[in-house]
Amino acid sequence: TFNVIPEIYRDRAQKAFSFTIREWEELTGRRLISYKYKRNIKKLISNEIYRKAYEGIFDVDSVSYEEQVKLSKRFGIPVVE
Repeated sequence: TFNVIPEIYRDRAQKAFSFTIREWEELTGRRLISYKYKRNIKKLISNEIYRKAYEGIFDVDSVSYEEQVKLSKRFGIPVVE
């Protein structure tokens, strides 16, 4: 029912239990921007799950590390280098 009738269930619950960004930062003492995803390509391409996901689509080893960094940045994904 959460997504079936959002006006009754989802919207009311979110309004009652949500925080603004500022409130969350004050409660946790952390900046929300510090949680932004940063892609670790070396860790990613060494992961067996990643390799299996792209098996038959393309050879992960055929794309150089530098090219993967370039492609990630092209799509706006920050990269840990």
